[in-house]
Amino acid sequence: MYLIFTKNFTKGYNKCMKYLQDIIGHPKELEIKKRVKVIDFFDKYGLVATKEAFENHPIIDAVFISHFDTDHVNGLAYLLKHYDVRHLFIPLLEKNEKTQLIIQNIIMEDDILFIRNLILNPINTINEINAETKTHLIPIIDQEKDDSDEEFSEINFETLTESGKLKEKKIKLISNNVFNGNWVFIPFNFKQLERAKKFNDLLNKMNISITDVASFEALWSKRKNDIKSAYRKVPGDMNTNSQVLYSGPNSKDSFTINNIFPLKKFYSSSLYKFCDNLSGCLYFGDYNASGKTKWKELYTKYKNYWKIIGTVQIPHHGSSHNYNKEINSKKPMLSVISVGKTNRYKHPHSSTFKNIIMDGGCIMIVNEDE
Repeated sequence: MYLIFTKNFTKGYNKCMKYLQDIIGHPKELEIKKRVKVIDFFDKYGLVATKEAFENHPIIDAVFISHFDTDHVNGLAYLLKHYDVRHLFIPLLEKNEKTQLIIQNIIMEDDILFIRNLILNPINTINEINAETKTHLIPIIDQEKDDSDEEFSEINFETLTESGKLKEKKIKLISNNVFNGNWVFIPFNFKQLERAKKFNDLLNKMNISITDVASFEALWSKRKNDIKSAYRKVPGDMNTNSQVLYSGPNSKDSFTINNIFPLKKFYSSSLYKFCDNLSGCLYFGDYNASGKTKWKELYTKYKNYWKIIGTVQIPHHGSSHNYNKEINSKKPMLSVISVGKTNRYKHPHSSTFKNIIMDGGCIMIVNEDE
């Protein structure tokens, strides 16, 4: 879950560029409230100061949801209830993809009513909690098409006054409140069907046929162990979609990190020496970047922005199934791994850690406490 808000975004270093630190999906509202924090980077003494999020200005301009796993969306209902969320951007799902996600949540015992409703009918579900939030559905892109030279359709946040599906083309979101429109947000909704297909193939070998949620629930009590066994044989998870987001300058000459805030004060001096000064960020969500084909698809879509990306959120909490060594191949990247301290999958994987270090990346772990 990525949150964008723009108050005081360009007004000097003190109280500038506020951001939420580590929103992690959690079923208990008390825990979510504890984790909604904000960093006012520098107080009057030049020290990093942490305060409650949106202390005097409870507005979130935009929330981007990468996919519908519990650990990525379970805090969303709380945000919608307690904050003025202006825009929500989520991947558009087809009917079979909705079924696949709900089945996965039932198997993982994460079938939460809010998330099920969000998958099945996102606009109505959001409106029931916060009628002022505009929900925008990002269509699936043509991953095989090389459209790197195709013009982006530029959309201003201020013109998005209705909920619904956005254009089926490359979109570039801007806001007049962020560096006069020179800072852009570029989401791509990638379809990922390989693991879901493997799971269905395994079920077919067991003579288990699932066509919708109702047929699955009818079989669940009778064939629960067989279904779980098939699920465990599929490496990684079965997310059918994952939205990737670029957030950064519209061109290479726009900004460096030090144009926005003094990096040396924020990071340790040892980390600063190795990190690039480029302000572009790429958020992978749980995108499966492994393998040449998946990497080529991703690289092609962001072809014009790789030279200004200095920070990446490592895919799927550092899972070995989703990482690609190409991420840190061109130069040292600040490689952020967002992960729960006691997560059941024991992310991040040691091989991901090793590859990032060997490739010259700078690792920063973000968890519940830091």
